Amino acid sequence: MDYYDKNAEDFYNNTVDVDMQPLYEAFIKRLPEHAALVDAGCGSGRDSRFFLSQGFSVIAFDQSKSLTDKACELIGQPVYTESFLSMKLPVDSQDGIWACASLLHVSFNELSETCEHMAKWLKSGGVFYCSFKYGDSECQRGDRLFTDMNESRLHSVLENTRLELESTWITGDRRKGRRDERWLTVLLKK
Repeated sequence: MDYYDKNAEDFYNNTVDVDMQPLYEAFIKRLPEHAALVDAGCGSGRDSRFFLSQGFSVIAFDQSKSLTDKACELIGQPVYTESFLSMKLPVDSQDGIWACASLLHVSFNELSETCEHMAKWLKSGGVFYCSFKYGDSECQRGDRLFTDMNESRLHSVLENTRLELESTWITGDRRKGRRDERWLTVLLKK
């Protein structure tokens, strides 16, 4: 998380206004009205801001203190500084989990445990959105670990969880100048 603490301002400025509307639509159409959501690895707070504007309740967290400070200021409510595994929420309390481009920093060997830990928060029928750079490797890029994901790797991650695959699709990066980067976009259901 040192990378995000050291580069919080640039990361915030490069992500806070990215148009995520098509991805939001795929997620929110599966949610009940006034859903309770978790923004897991919330980064700038961009997505939490959108979900709050739609009348959802949102619990946001990120492991980077610098980013949680910025996200808190953006959304006007507390944002927790926690890792995926240290974050504690009541079992069966959430309608949805949004983990946009955040789980990709968890090592492949820890992804099943991480997803299962968070799945406990979901109500039966709850929706879990996540996205990964498309590929089949794990590597350091600069100061960050990236776990790329394809359909085969995803199936092996989900084997030991209570999550079922609802759909996957490949998208381009939503940030300007990066449309050629491919992402595996995933919707899961408990």
